[in-house]
Amino acid sequence: MKRFVALFLVLSMALLAACTSQSGSGGTSSQNPSTGSQTASQSGGSESKDPIKIGLVAALTGPSAELGKGIQMAARLAEKELNASGGVLGRPIQIIIRDDQSNTQLGLNAVNELIQKENVVAIIGPTNSGVVKATLGVTAAAGVPHLINNGQDTEFGYDYPHAFQFAMPNRTQARMIAQFTQETGLNKAGLLTANDGYGQPGRADVLAELEALGVQPVAMEEFKPTDADMTSQLLRLKDAGANVILFWGMGNDAATIRKNMATLGWDVPLVGPNPLVMNNFRDLAGPEARNTFSTYEATFIRRPLTPKAEAYAKAWKAEYPDDTLFYGPGEEPYFYLAMGAQTYDAITVLADAIERAGTTDRAAVLEALTNTQGFEGVNSVISFSKEKRVALPDEANILVEIKPDGVYEMK
Repeated sequence: MKRFVALFLVLSMALLAACTSQSGSGGTSSQNPSTGSQTASQSGGSESKDPIKIGLVAALTGPSAELGKGIQMAARLAEKELNASGGVLGRPIQIIIRDDQSNTQLGLNAVNELIQKENVVAIIGPTNSGVVKATLGVTAAAGVPHLINNGQDTEFGYDYPHAFQFAMPNRTQARMIAQFTQETGLNKAGLLTANDGYGQPGRADVLAELEALGVQPVAMEEFKPTDADMTSQLLRLKDAGANVILFWGMGNDAATIRKNMATLGWDVPLVGPNPLVMNNFRDLAGPEARNTFSTYEATFIRRPLTPKAEAYAKAWKAEYPDDTLFYGPGEEPYFYLAMGAQTYDAITVLADAIERAGTTDRAAVLEALTNTQGFEGVNSVISFSKEKRVALPDEANILVEIKPDGVYEMK
């Protein structure tokens, strides 16, 4: 009997030791991933060698696929470079990408899956502002840092303590668009904006900035992003005496407007946010891609390039030697590389925050992100605070003129 008790105690101690070793082998947390919380291996720890998972939701297909393609390419470049330099905390980075097709429900599904099933440390994306807005509640509830690489709603970088914005906010672009009317003397503005999750916040910001300048629009019209013809809206703007159209929507919508204007024989400036620089605007509008103005990052438009931008362009060209969509057709990089750089900056500043936190615990990473100061990104030097989590300062944006053959700084 004594031998049996002794044997039982030995076995019990061995089992306890095994359980203790297993529960502490990966890090500091043992929460259930089905609830969106972190497992031990994902929360970090010096002994874990599991990949650090980052979730990226992008519009790889659908109306914003052009943007999604550049986002995906930039993410893979950042992932490759980080892993080639030893990873983060001695662990490889794994970027898990999901396509939302610019669809809100698909975006929600993707974010939920990445948090609950893949147990990612952070979410990057989605591409479209309306989809971003729908997913912010999910990431906030799970305590997941949310890096918004392309969404532009002004409140993203101010009203959500867990969110960090890497695209130029609507408010900055709206201010520059409104100032265009004052600088050019075109003060009879007609508004033509999309009635979706991107166009409506942009319209509100433009109206606020016009009001600050004492400018009252002569007429305001809306369109659905699926509209194949906007002649009726344009005729009402023309009849109201508009001498400039302030637009808010995507590049394909602007192309429809420009072609409809040509049919009407009406040629006034079209001024809008940076989706106007998308290649699909110039491709679809053809020779009518003219007398059009927008805002964009100065990163690859002004010379000389910063050393960081030059290194990024060189790495991009080496990784994607056949790319002409984003790098451009020549030997020198052109403006569109800045779009992908927003994602690249988001990933590299996240990696830096994880290193500084010394763990992949989401709360610790969120705190490290918020405390980021003077991080040298491609598009800007990045500093965040609890009050403002916007990567791009206002001066990083400039007014540009769009022509059939490219995008040029407005003189």
